[in-house]
Amino acid sequence: KISDRVGQTHRSIRRIRNIRCQIEDRTAAANSPALTKAAALLIRQLGEVEGELYQIKLKSELDATVYPIKLNNQFTNLQMSVETGDGRPTAQAYAAFRSLSERLHQLEHRLEQAVAEALPPLNQAIQRAGLARIGASVGSR
Repeated sequence: KISDRVGQTHRSIRRIRNIRCQIEDRTAAANSPALTKAAALLIRQLGEVEGELYQIKLKSELDATVYPIKLNNQFTNLQMSVETGDGRPTAQAYAAFRSLSERLHQLEHRLEQAVAEALPPLNQAIQRAGLARIGASVGSR
């Protein structure tokens, strides 16, 4: 179950990065300050969620000693703890799993809400500029 949550976390991160990349491509192609400004809200919201899912400031192994770990590392640390030894997971491990899973659910909800509210008007502006709409799934481009 922990591995599934790690995968879920990583899919959300990839989705955020895919959407942001599309936004950057479209705003660069349009070369429109108005479109760039319209995109800024969604980019900010995506960045806030990504920053809770993954420590975006990590550039080297030593950075982990300076910046706090985020949800993906918390899940993987829990997984490593549970997989160590031959005994059943402790009650604390189950409680940590539930807590981390709830946090992931909240962040995914924030992501869905941001995409649902900010992407349609942004896509309208992009289409008015004669460019392809932004897809919101992981594999869209």
